[in-house]
Amino acid sequence: MIVPLNQGETGERQSPYDKLPEEEKEKIKTLLFIINKFSVSLRAYSGLAQESQDLPRPYLVERHQKEIDKQWSEQITHTPGTHPGSELPF
Repeated sequence: MIVPLNQGETGERQSPYDKLPEEEKEKIKTLLFIINKFSVSLRAYSGLAQESQDLPRPYLVERHQKEIDKQWSEQITHTPGTHPGSELPF
């Protein structure tokens, strides 16, 4: 059986993040926590990653951040009525 490149068993395209070993995924998650906690821009992180070969590539970090944002944006909805705010389903 021939499996096209970049596709998993379900036929969906795998992101570069999905192809990483678990150790690298944990490293990216830790970096995203630090980036968000201390308000470090992805542009600043990109400059650091250029100087250090040990840091994950900025595009991997940015794509994972977008995946996390997408998960939350699907769950968070505006509150009904004219009151400002948002809500999460229980």
